[in-house]
Amino acid sequence: MQETMNKMVASVRHGVVEPGEASRTIHECAAMLGLELATEIPENTVIVTGLRKNSTKSHLEAAFREFGDIDDAAVASAARGFGLVRFLSPQSANRTMNKFREGEIVVQDVAVIVKVLKSDSGNSGNGGMQA
Repeated sequence: MQETMNKMVASVRHGVVEPGEASRTIHECAAMLGLELATEIPENTVIVTGLRKNSTKSHLEAAFREFGDIDDAAVASAARGFGLVRFLSPQSANRTMNKFREGEIVVQDVAVIVKVLKSDSGNSGNGGMQA
């Protein structure tokens, strides 16, 4: 975790990532790890697992665009098979979850698993993620 935070700080220093974006990313990572947060995060980000190892940001954007305007999307490095989609509004995350519960969401011809990233520390053991 420390190494990732150091990389994020270096990215901000070199102008690769805006400070606000870095802060949101670190906050979301802390929520995924189930760490106690000083402030609640908006419930507008979904975690996508079960991706093909060669999935890209473009694949995520194409698959999730139907649910609402996307603020940002990212795929984990080192072909780990998961990513994040941050919508502009929580309603888009809700539409995503409704579709997931009713059927399936497909990225690159593969049905994926989707959970909303929440800062709710009362969900012990799930790292702040809720289906």
